Amino acid sequence: MPDLADLTPTFSSNFTNFVSSPNGSVGWQTTLPHNLRTLATNHELEYYSDPSVGYDPFSVQNGILDITAQPEANPDGLPYASGIITTEGSFSQLYGYFDMRAELPAGAGMWPAFWMLPANLASTREIDVMEMFGNNTLQYGVTDHSPGSGLATTNVSTPDLSQGFHDYGMYWTPTSISFYFDGKLVANMPTPADMNVPMFMLANLAIASNVNAATHFPAHMLIQSITAYAYNPNNPGPTPQLDVSHPTQISGATGQSIALSGVSIIDTDLSGAGSITADINDKSLGLLTTSPIAGVNTTGENSWNLQLSGSLPAVDAALATLTYENIPTTTTAPTQDTVTVSAADSDGNMDAERIAVSLAPGPKLSFISVGPAAIRYEASGNDVFVLTNGQIANPTTNGGQADHLIGFHSASQNPAGWDFLALHGFDPTATLVFDHDADVNGVPNGSMQYYHVASAAGNSPIFLVQMANGSTAHLVPHDYGFYPT
Repeated sequence: MPDLADLTPTFSSNFTNFVSSPNGSVGWQTTLPHNLRTLATNHELEYYSDPSVGYDPFSVQNGILDITAQPEANPDGLPYASGIITTEGSFSQLYGYFDMRAELPAGAGMWPAFWMLPANLASTREIDVMEMFGNNTLQYGVTDHSPGSGLATTNVSTPDLSQGFHDYGMYWTPTSISFYFDGKLVANMPTPADMNVPMFMLANLAIASNVNAATHFPAHMLIQSITAYAYNPNNPGPTPQLDVSHPTQISGATGQSIALSGVSIIDTDLSGAGSITADINDKSLGLLTTSPIAGVNTTGENSWNLQLSGSLPAVDAALATLTYENIPTTTTAPTQDTVTVSAADSDGNMDAERIAVSLAPGPKLSFISVGPAAIRYEASGNDVFVLTNGQIANPTTNGGQADHLIGFHSASQNPAGWDFLALHGFDPTATLVFDHDADVNGVPNGSMQYYHVASAAGNSPIFLVQMANGSTAHLVPHDYGFYPT
């Protein structure tokens, strides 16, 4: 933690009293930017109230601000009312040390946070100094959201955060962003190039959609103090230890497997026994694939969101095999995409970087939705078959008939004209599994292959893929991909 004696105080609130207004004209502001009173995009269940609209979630006793969330009628008809305080319009700062001392509520759905947004509200930049999910009070998350670099995040293991007050601090400098828990460095990252505008502070108690009958209300977020100090160039903060090396741009065509050469993780701090996690995702839902590497745990293979974890050498070996392929999910193929690579190690170091993808047109594709009634469809060599979780025909309720895709052209078999399985809505653990060959007149036929999707939720119904030209080759990653919806 930087020596606060070297820093100049710029903001201090110890809550001996509490002065507020909805728009921040007096004291703390009690609404989100643009006068919003909930974040519907997060599927939140709370309405941020204050005395001007009815329920008052704020009270002060013995120098502690109590933000109380509970079921309460509100103008938006949401099930809960809660509170937020911000310094929008009254205080913002470029760089410096920011700290909140607080006790947090336990329970599924509790979502307290201390965070920062740009004073000009002109971008999606955001720093989350602390956000905790109440179903696990033994950790909290720190995150940097950068339009240019992407999202870098890590979880911090802690004692029970609902059983006493703790300090959540962050020192933001031109070169690094460092996070502190009770004065101890717990996470560190390079400052993204676009994280260079003054920001204001927010503290709130949101209610997430996973609240349940066991969650206790009223719930209390207790804040003892919020403070800020100016950045001192003579106290530059810790040197970032982790760096994601990456190409700035790659190019290719839709339907073409493109090597993402040059992606690696440099970590000068990770011990030999430490582990690292890399998250790779792309904006236009292209498919990301790596080769199997011993010691790497992989989830989301051949999907738009790939996660790798293991030792640094093993994860770097997997990244050396990273490929990208964009199969359009609509009849309009993308011409640009963005791949984000973020990494975090077991010592709290993290970084995120973005790679621009330029795409030339590929084959023109037709789109066929499959199920829930069993279909027989003759593939053309340029078809995308969309199989949605819960919509694949079940032979047990369709007179023994499964979906049957006839004459399927694999990418390896016919690169100039191929068919594709787009698997939508499965959980991140899902994999495509060969089930068995069809039995034709008592003889297995290797070109008629039954498959199912296996996931944490169970297996999907089987469906039949009949390969073109009598091929007995099984489907490979370039023949299918997983998409979120």
